[in-house]
Amino acid sequence: MSKEENIEVEGKVKESLPGSKFLVELTTEGFEGHMVTGEMSGKIRMHSIKIVPGDKVRLSMTPYNLEIGRITYRLR
Repeated sequence: MSKEENIEVEGKVKESLPGSKFLVELTTEGFEGHMVTGEMSGKIRMHSIKIVPGDKVRLSMTPYNLEIGRITYRLR
């Protein structure tokens, strides 16, 4: 699957789950209010970027599974 097929959305971390996963509420238009599970991408783990509840993040999701996303960026 190519990078162009991924859906980029933004959301707010609501809860931290075990295994470096987070419960994220989406804020992007068209997806408002949906709750998805977000897992940290490799670059975020490699650079030891901490994500806590309340942070705004950018997720990359595939059109095949809209329940799980990969956290690619923590917004300021």
